[in-house]
Amino acid sequence: MNRYSTLPLFWQLLIPMALVTVLWVLSATMGVHGLMENRSLMHRLYNDNVKTVFHLDRLRNGMSDHTASLLRHLATEQSVQMERFRQDMRDARTSVEQTMWVLRGDFSKDHTIESQIFTHIQESLSTYLQLTEDAVKLSADFEKEAAFATFNVAIQHHLNRIDGSIRELHALEEKGMEDAYGQSVRLERLNAFITLFTSLGAGALSVFILGWIARRTSRRLKEVADCAAAMGNGDLQARPNSSDEDEIGDLGRGLALMAGQLEETMAELQGTANQLRVARDKLANLVVERTTELESEKKFSALQKEFVSLVSHEFRTPLAIIDGSAQRIMRKSDAMSPDQLIERGKTIRTAVERMVNLIDTTLFAARLDEGRIDLLLTDCDLKTLFQHIIGHVGELSPLHRITLTADDGPIAIMADPKLLEHVLTNLLSNAIKYAPNDPRIEVGLHRDGKGAVFTVRDYGVGIPEGEMHRMFERYFRARTALGIKGTGLGLSVSREFVEMHGGTITVESEEGKGACFTVRLPGDGVAGD
Repeated sequence: MNRYSTLPLFWQLLIPMALVTVLWVLSATMGVHGLMENRSLMHRLYNDNVKTVFHLDRLRNGMSDHTASLLRHLATEQSVQMERFRQDMRDARTSVEQTMWVLRGDFSKDHTIESQIFTHIQESLSTYLQLTEDAVKLSADFEKEAAFATFNVAIQHHLNRIDGSIRELHALEEKGMEDAYGQSVRLERLNAFITLFTSLGAGALSVFILGWIARRTSRRLKEVADCAAAMGNGDLQARPNSSDEDEIGDLGRGLALMAGQLEETMAELQGTANQLRVARDKLANLVVERTTELESEKKFSALQKEFVSLVSHEFRTPLAIIDGSAQRIMRKSDAMSPDQLIERGKTIRTAVERMVNLIDTTLFAARLDEGRIDLLLTDCDLKTLFQHIIGHVGELSPLHRITLTADDGPIAIMADPKLLEHVLTNLLSNAIKYAPNDPRIEVGLHRDGKGAVFTVRDYGVGIPEGEMHRMFERYFRARTALGIKGTGLGLSVSREFVEMHGGTITVESEEGKGACFTVRLPGDGVAGD
């Protein structure tokens, strides 16, 4: 007998409906919360784009003021007027530099097309300001024709380039606002669909529960009615199943009591046998019910574990990146140029490479802990191996320029090429991640007696002096790495691979000026030691 069957019919009807109502309220609350969160996020994105557009307009106005002051300076012959216009130029330049400083925070965080355009603006602006200084000096020396020639040819050229680049950024930011709005609309529709689906599901569940309760109640009432009819026909052996503690159970027990009293007057022994049979049937029913419940619980637990396993293995950030790029290709394939399709393909390749590198690094770390990595030494030409690795990494990060400087001829040692490939790939990946604003990455490869030494240098954020001694600890990440994705396993695994060869790996760095990793390898390895 389960606890549910001991409740009155009123509570047996009310409890399922209350649970369904709570489920529906929770789903509706989650839907409204998701809608509010989505609107808040889209609002922040939209405001960021609006601020950027405002600063772009402010930059354009500052450039116009600076150019106008320059022309007035070139046109006047009076020293007092020239000095006043010179001061106006300084004020305009200060405004332009302040605006550029604000915009630098918006466009220097990644390597998107906006960042490239902003870099072009910075370069053209630097040249423009230098040319204006030259023109002012010529004007101050009353070489007006030379000053105007500088303005009409060189200065005007850079002004046009800056203005064109600002227009491009302006258009991209407006498109970003449109995309943010479109994404908000799509998410709201999806949230509304989920809420509607959940509500319909709750309604369907309500209908199912009510139908189940009605069917169960009808079956039990019919059982009591059939039992009463049998007793009326003289079959005093008929008994209803009165194990439940509700009103129907009370009715059944009343009939059973009446039949028992009548039966006692007719045959006491027969009544005893009937009671034993009823007790046996009750016990069998309880065993069957309990067995069914246990089997259902086991099946539910297995399904729950399988679901959690699927979710934990399927939903990964790199797969989301791949899916997003693929969807954009599918939606806009007709409007995309070959270069844009190639760029999307590179994005997908980069996401796959990131996932593969993360898996490889994690597996290598686990296998190192278990001592399951063997050093397979072969006669390895490091120059050929490095050229292959640099070419592959360069394809995945075309914005960086990786150069290799090596001694003439082959540089061969006894080494495991697979492990060395992982070491160099990890060092190059770190150089790319931690030098987002300087594309230079320099790789040096030289002979060192019978062995070899190679270096990987970047000009990125660098490493704080007080943290360099911890760079090869597992899971440690420097303060300058905050905001940059990583696991803290790469350098630790690389050091262990180098030490398996009998080599060493060291680092030199200055915060804000990049880092240089040096790896020294013996010529014969250590596998046979």
